Amino acid sequence: GPQGLMATSKTALAEAVRSLCAVGGDGDEVWLALKRGVLAARKDTVALDAFDVEEMRRVLEFLAQRAKKRRATKSQVLECLRILLARPSWCSAALGGSAVREEL
Repeated sequence: GPQGLMATSKTALAEAVRSLCAVGGDGDEVWLALKRGVLAARKDTVALDAFDVEEMRRVLEFLAQRAKKRRATKSQVLECLRILLARPSWCSAALGGSAVREEL
């Protein structure tokens, strides 16, 4: 049911963020997992807000870098950024991180 869907969107995003923070870099696997997680969680404010500022900044920097380097996926990256930055918590994480602000 819908409950199960919410749980998966939350885990998909959380796992993607965790692997980004663990692995770093700009790997395609990380990007695909992140995109899936963000799109799955876009209606799920609880899942989107379940990160600390440091994790949010890592994700935003990753996406900003990717938008610059990988022209092919830029529109998808920007869509993910739009979804995330619609949340006040992500927005303030972005404004607090100078690196992110420069990228955006």
